Amino acid sequence: MALKRIVSEVSSIVFSLPYYVARDEGYFAEEGLEVVLVPHGDPNGDANVSGTRAFELVEDPNLVPSFTGGGGVPFEKGDASLYRACEWGQVRRTYDSERGARVIAKRSAVGTQAIIVRPDSPVNIPQDLANIPIGVNFHHGSHYVAIQTLEGFLRPEEIKMVQAGANRFELLRDGVIDAIAIMEPWVTVAEKLGFKIVAEAHYVGLEIASEEVDTNTFNAI
Repeated sequence: MALKRIVSEVSSIVFSLPYYVARDEGYFAEEGLEVVLVPHGDPNGDANVSGTRAFELVEDPNLVPSFTGGGGVPFEKGDASLYRACEWGQVRRTYDSERGARVIAKRSAVGTQAIIVRPDSPVNIPQDLANIPIGVNFHHGSHYVAIQTLEGFLRPEEIKMVQAGANRFELLRDGVIDAIAIMEPWVTVAEKLGFKIVAEAHYVGLEIASEEVDTNTFNAI
């Protein structure tokens, strides 16, 4: 009997490793499935910067699409039926999707995002970040977790975010921006290089699926 074919867009290895293991160990095939894993689009597709060259700070999230070159594009184009990413970014994508994306499950892996600054920064506690633009990827985990983290310390009007894209660690390192929100492995990189972690918060993720992924199929996955 032919295996049912499902294409899944993979994200960070920390979240997609179980899919690779299941594929390579034949667990999907045992469930009657052929799960094909496709990568993101251009990993820098959501960045409007390269290194330290001049760039425009985008402060309005409405000017940045939630499906960006770094993730979700294969899904939205119809090249994949499953896509996993950070929780509130996925909620936003189901709202924006022209493909009828829907949340089908919560990701089992729990990760962290950290707001970091350079070693010589005068910022030491979350309250010091009042009105300081924090580099994030709009509509991704760094965006929403940074807001969630700072809501307990700052007034809403004091929380400032700017779109800094996939190269934001380099922008922080080179003094282009003064704070960023990042996930692993960059949190570990930052610690090894002596950068300061100002705040850190846990978050989960969501799987979104197109209509061809029914409940029985996802349960088998």
